[in-house]
Amino acid sequence: MAPGLLLLRRLALRPQSARSLARRCHSTAASQLGPNASAPIAASNTPLCGTGPATATKPPPARTRFAPSPTGLLHLGSLRTALFNYLYAKHTGGQFLLRIEDTDQKRTLEGAEQAIYDTLRWAGLQWDEGPEVGGPFGPYRQSERAELHKEHAHILVKGGHAYRCFCSHERLATLAAQRARQNLPTDYDRTCTHISAAESEERAHKGETHVIRLKAPDDYPVFNDLLYGAIQYGSNKASHNLGSYSDPIILKSDGLPTYHLANVVDDHFMQITHVIRALEWMPSTPRHVFMYNCFGWAQPAFAHVGLLQNEAKKKLSKRDGDVNVESYAEKGYLPEALNNFVALLGWSHTRQDDVMAMKDLIDEFSLDRLTVGNTIVTFEKLAFLQKAHVRMALKLDVPPLSQLPPTEPSAVPSLSESAPTKSIPTASDLGSTIPDHPIIENVVAKLRSQHPGFSEAYIKRCISANLKNYLLPDQFVDTLQHFFVGSIAGTTYRADPPTKAAMSGVEAIQKYLKKIAEKGDSTPIQKIILPFVRQINKIPEGEWETTGVISDIFPHAPDKKVDPEAFQRHTIQMKFLRLALAGGVGGASIPDTLAALGKGRSLGRIREALEMFPVKKRVKLLDRILVNYVLVEDGEGKGEAGSIKKDIE
Repeated sequence: MAPGLLLLRRLALRPQSARSLARRCHSTAASQLGPNASAPIAASNTPLCGTGPATATKPPPARTRFAPSPTGLLHLGSLRTALFNYLYAKHTGGQFLLRIEDTDQKRTLEGAEQAIYDTLRWAGLQWDEGPEVGGPFGPYRQSERAELHKEHAHILVKGGHAYRCFCSHERLATLAAQRARQNLPTDYDRTCTHISAAESEERAHKGETHVIRLKAPDDYPVFNDLLYGAIQYGSNKASHNLGSYSDPIILKSDGLPTYHLANVVDDHFMQITHVIRALEWMPSTPRHVFMYNCFGWAQPAFAHVGLLQNEAKKKLSKRDGDVNVESYAEKGYLPEALNNFVALLGWSHTRQDDVMAMKDLIDEFSLDRLTVGNTIVTFEKLAFLQKAHVRMALKLDVPPLSQLPPTEPSAVPSLSESAPTKSIPTASDLGSTIPDHPIIENVVAKLRSQHPGFSEAYIKRCISANLKNYLLPDQFVDTLQHFFVGSIAGTTYRADPPTKAAMSGVEAIQKYLKKIAEKGDSTPIQKIILPFVRQINKIPEGEWETTGVISDIFPHAPDKKVDPEAFQRHTIQMKFLRLALAGGVGGASIPDTLAALGKGRSLGRIREALEMFPVKKRVKLLDRILVNYVLVEDGEGKGEAGSIKKDIE
C-alpha cells in the first residue's frame, strides 16, 4: 500500500482539516515521487475498500458521492446519478456524500446551490456528509478546498507529471489556427516544458500568469469499469510524434482547479470507494486513473451508466418535456413516484412489480444490475407509477365509493330481478372515506378557492368519486369541474360551440334512435332510461348521499354475445347518463358520480338533458318524477348536493 494512502487510513479515524491532510500527505507523496521523477508510480488497481467487512450476501459498506455543479437546476439525469449513489451506499450500509463542485465561477448561478439542497431533500436523498450537515472530511464545497488542490498540482509538477504553462490566449489561438491550416492536431505543443524548473518557479513566484497542465503519457493506463470491463483508450503516440499534446489544464490561472484535479484529490481525501456517474465522463477517466497512479493512490471503483435519450436516440432535452426535477415537484408528482421512475432508467430488478418505495429500491439495488448502454426515456411509465404511489400514500386499497358495503337495511328494489337486494347505509358522508393527507388537503383548498359556495363535505364527496383517477393536482381539479356547475348543459352540449365529448354522446344517442326507428322501434330515449329513473327516485333523499346504495340498483351490462340488442341498449343508457351528469366526459364511474352529486342534482341534470331529445308523445310517468327537480341557474342552494329546488304545486 502506498505510504500516502496508509497515512490517510490512519488519519481517517479522527476528523482532520483539508489543509492538515494535504500537508501530511504532501510529505509522503513528494518524497516517494522525488524531485526529478517522471515515470508514473505504480499503484494497485484494487479499489478502495469500504468502511467495514463484506458478507456473503452484501458488499462492504461503500462511500459514494454526488458532486453537482451549481450552474442550474437538477435534471432527471442528475437525479438518477444521485439516486444510484444513494441507493448503493444505503444498500451496503455505507455513506452518501454531497460535494458542491463550484470551481467554475463564471458558470455558477446564484441560488443554484440552494436549489440542489432543496431538490435532493424533496426527493428524500438526504446526504450523510456534505454542506449544511458537515462531516469528518470537509469542507464539502470545492472552492473552499483550493489550497489542497493547489498543493497537489504542485506535487505533480515536482514529480514531472505536470508543468506550468505561461502561454497567452493569443499564442494558443495562433498555434491552433496554424496547425489547423496544416491539417495537424490543434492541441498544445509543450513549448513551456522547455522552461527549466528554476525559471518556472521564479516566474510563478513573481506572479506571472500561468496554468498548470497535466503531462499526458503516450498511453493512458487501462482501467476497469464495473459495467464495461477493461477500458483502454487509443494511444497518444501518433499525435505526440507530430508535436501535438492533449495536456489538460488541471489548475487554472485563478488558482482554482479544473474538474480533473479536484475530482481525483477530493474523492481520495473523502475516501470515496465507488464513483457512479454518467457515461459522458468515461473519456475523462483515463486521466483520473493516471493521476491516481502518479500520486500513488489506490483508485475507487468506477461505474459509468448510460445517458438518458429520447426516442430519436438523442440526449434528453427540454423539447422532450420536463427535464428539471423542480418542474415535476411543482406539478405535484410524488418524490416516491419520480424516484421509482428514475431508478428504472438503466437498472433492472428481480421483482415482479415495478412499483417500489425507497426501502424496496434500497433492498433491491445492486451495481451488477445496471444496464449497459443508453436508456430511451418514455414518460408513460411515470403516470402509471404516480397513480400507484398515490394509492399507496392514501391507502386506497378499498373498493369504489359506490360499492362499499352498506351498514343498515333498506328495501330498495334492484333493476335486475335476479340480483339480490342489499342493505343500504344511512346518513354517512361519502367524503369521510378519504384519508387526511396533504394530497387531499391541496385539492380541497384549490376547489374551495374556485367554488367558495360549496361545503367541504360536498367537495370531499366529489373528490372521493374520482380519486382512483388522480394523477396530478391541477389536472385532477379540472376533472371535477362538472360537479360544480349549475347547468351542465350550458357548459357542454348546449355551449357555443359544444364540447367534443358532449357532442360525441349526443350523436351516439341520435344514431342509435335512428337505427332502431328504421327497424320499426320508435322507443324514445325517455322510455329507455325510465326504469333507471324510477329506481333511483325510490331512494329517500336522506339516504342518497351514502355508499353502496346506487351500485346495488345499478344494472349490469348484458352479455354482448348472448343479447347484442340488450347490450347496445344498455350502452346507450350509460352514454345518456354520462352526457346528462358529466357532459360526456370520462372520469368517475356513473354510480359514484350519482352518489357525489346527490339525488336532486342528479335528477335535475337528467331532466335537463332530456330536452335535447324532443318527443311527440310525453312519457307521463317520467314527467311526474322529474317535475320536482329543476336546476337553479343562479347558484341558489349550491352549498349542498342539490343545486336544485322542488317545484311546489
